Amino acid sequence: MWRRWDPHLHAPGTALNNQFGADAWEEYLRIIEESEPRIEALGVTDYYSIDDYETVVDHKQAGRLPDVGLIFPNVELRLHAKPTPRGNDGYLGSMSLYG
Repeated sequence: MWRRWDPHLHAPGTALNNQFGADAWEEYLRIIEESEPRIEALGVTDYYSIDDYETVVDHKQAGRLPDVGLIFPNVELRLHAKPTPRGNDGYLGSMSLYG
């Protein structure tokens, strides 16, 4: 039997890329609850924070998301990186981080 996991799902209020409308939590939770096949493991993703993860856990403890057996935080980081040449082999995976 296959089980559906969604390891990368942003929530309302997500930093840097919030595409949810005002007061979107009810719709967000309803969509997860009504998904087919049901989502059984959920990675709540946000940039640099677990605040939305904690909010989802609060909703779970209040009785929402009954089919989701596992909720875990997924902290997304953004690094500014650019390839740098290494001798004669060009750009073969050498990365230089800069601020």
